[in-house]
Amino acid sequence: MKRVCIFMIVLVLCVNVSLIASDGKEAPSEGPISIQYWHYQPTPIRKEIEAENIKLFEERNPGITVEYVPVPWEKAHAKYITSIAAGNAADVGMIPDFWISEFAAMGALLPEMVLFAYIQRFLIRGLSSGAVKG
Repeated sequence: MKRVCIFMIVLVLCVNVSLIASDGKEAPSEGPISIQYWHYQPTPIRKEIEAENIKLFEERNPGITVEYVPVPWEKAHAKYITSIAAGNAADVGMIPDFWISEFAAMGALLPEMVLFAYIQRFLIRGLSSGAVKG
């Protein structure tokens, strides 16, 4: 349950503040919203987990659909960098924490999201690492 909550918080924040390089256009105020979500660990179990999380997110956020795009690890960094430089990155992307500084330096992350990433890494992960069964 904690995993789903964190996933939903991240997606909602990312939808609201555009995690990865925005092209400066405002989102339409009416009609359905579709967001593209790139994930760099497309193992079979991760795909299942992400499908479950996305289903719950879409159920709780009518009018928002999530397009899940698995990106193989060995191609992920190049794909992100290239798409950021070209201005066509995903709306939301999962990145490892050791890419945060690089992407922030490129202007690809909003300051709020960099702060959120560090809070997640050092506070939430630190708290959960001492948890028993979860």
